[in-house]
Amino acid sequence: MVDNSVKRKKKRKVLFSPPSPSSSSSSSSSSSSDYIIDTSRPQTRRSRYENDPNYPEPKLKRTLRSISSNGINIREDGVPASEVGCSDGRKTTPQRKRKGGRGEASGSTSRRRRRRSIHYTTRSTSKISSQCSSWKRTILSWLIESRVVQHNAQIVYKNETGDLLLQGVLTGDGIWCACCNNIITVSEFQLHAGDEPNRPYHRIFIAETGVSLLACQAEAWNKQGIPEKQGFHLIEPKEDVLDTNDDACVVCADGGNLICCDKCPSTYHISCLELEGEPQGEWRCPACTCKFCHTNAFDISTFTCSQCERKYHWECFRENEGMEIDLNMDGPSTSTPFCSSICSEIYEKLGKLVGVRNELEEGLSWTLVRRMNPECGVYLEELYDRTVCNSKIAVAMTVMEECFEPVIDRHTQIDVVRSVIYNCGSNFPRISFEGFYTAILERDEEILSVASLRIHGNKLAEMPFIATRPNCRGKGLCHKLMVAIESTLCFLQVEYLVIPSIQKRVKMWKQSYGFQPIQDKVMREIIKIKSLMFHGAIRLQKPLSIQKAAANEASNGADAGNADMAHESGSDDGSSDASPFDLNISL
Repeated sequence: MVDNSVKRKKKRKVLFSPPSPSSSSSSSSSSSSDYIIDTSRPQTRRSRYENDPNYPEPKLKRTLRSISSNGINIREDGVPASEVGCSDGRKTTPQRKRKGGRGEASGSTSRRRRRRSIHYTTRSTSKISSQCSSWKRTILSWLIESRVVQHNAQIVYKNETGDLLLQGVLTGDGIWCACCNNIITVSEFQLHAGDEPNRPYHRIFIAETGVSLLACQAEAWNKQGIPEKQGFHLIEPKEDVLDTNDDACVVCADGGNLICCDKCPSTYHISCLELEGEPQGEWRCPACTCKFCHTNAFDISTFTCSQCERKYHWECFRENEGMEIDLNMDGPSTSTPFCSSICSEIYEKLGKLVGVRNELEEGLSWTLVRRMNPECGVYLEELYDRTVCNSKIAVAMTVMEECFEPVIDRHTQIDVVRSVIYNCGSNFPRISFEGFYTAILERDEEILSVASLRIHGNKLAEMPFIATRPNCRGKGLCHKLMVAIESTLCFLQVEYLVIPSIQKRVKMWKQSYGFQPIQDKVMREIIKIKSLMFHGAIRLQKPLSIQKAAANEASNGADAGNADMAHESGSDDGSSDASPFDLNISL
């Protein structure tokens, strides 16, 4: 009989690698700390790619300074940290005990964990020069900042036959057009050339090199770091230890007395699982059990839903869906299995939404994007669409860097914000973000506001980050993006939107955006999934009405500016607005 007793904390190293069981890396010399730290690399980790000449040069580190009044991390330039979910700036974690673990022999004694003092030391995010920071956040400015193209580079527009139609100059704010002597967008430059509006980046070339802007985007994407391109964080234990469990609870992201799943690296607090006592014998976490029968979900007839990522038995699925027994059919008929027709419908609708620009009023538009991964999630077939979608993800990340201090997971040292935006996976379920999408709000090809979104079936969706550029705040943009997200979730028939909020922002989310304290029935759904949470944050929920409130659109729009100003500045006098209105979703 195996019981879940306390285990001694083992050393762990963090590296970036594709999900392969044969992955390995060299480890640094042993120390008394919980992790193997390499101070010569950003984000305090050692990578097996460090000898690769193409690997980016390490950035200088700096330590965040903490404001003692509210515990919010402040950048050196005064920009506040995350307004939705963020670390609270604490330097140490109280010593606690941990229970359970795979392979632990019965009768082992309890030991107090030894934790090292942790302070948030991260790579500097001030890699945007003062000149670049004043530019619009567009694909063109991203190409210049990536040093793939030069500022004020001469460009030409050519048609399909190769005839030169128009000349211009590429700047950080757009394209200087030779025909009108104005700074215009890429799409407008195509119209000025007299061509039909279709795939402009494929027709615009650098005059000196003859390389298209589409090829420049692919080059800039490939110049990024390993996690952005490969999209996976591999967490491995040191060679001489057996502990492969996470150090934080999946539900609350805190450490302490944890019970370990005997099948995956996940750990939980007994109280977070709402258990009466410590489970005896072999124990499987909610993610490792069938969502229908709640038993072991690791046999030959087990599948993982492509949308909600819950595991299920094929027999349970057929019984739940009322399917007739077919002896010749022992699994899903497609390569993307779903646990229900509801998840299949959500996945299909999301596939039609990704990369499609939805027009709004006042020249605004919003788009749902994600890093294109052919092995996971929605994947656009056209190379042009995939390239532009990836480029917008990179631009959205620059907006996040303007608004958020990097949120570094104190247990694995990964950059949470960057991993969410690039929807990176991991062998640790708590930090696996493959299901995330990014909603962006644009005007004239400039990204103004960004939010991250993950949909867990039709029960709930989570939005851990939302940000508006500092020079665009107080104009109702955050409100408009929130309305677009809520309207889309209503279209997908999702019941609740859940966010993690710091204490300072709870009142604002309640009064200005209609959020409520988390309810027990919603919390029970959160326990079943992997939801992003931050140490010291508070979960809030918002019921999403399936019935559209189009009649309230005028009044909602009138209050948008006040609500957005309340969100961005932290004031508590923003107007209350909890009802989404219908949007013209392009499908």
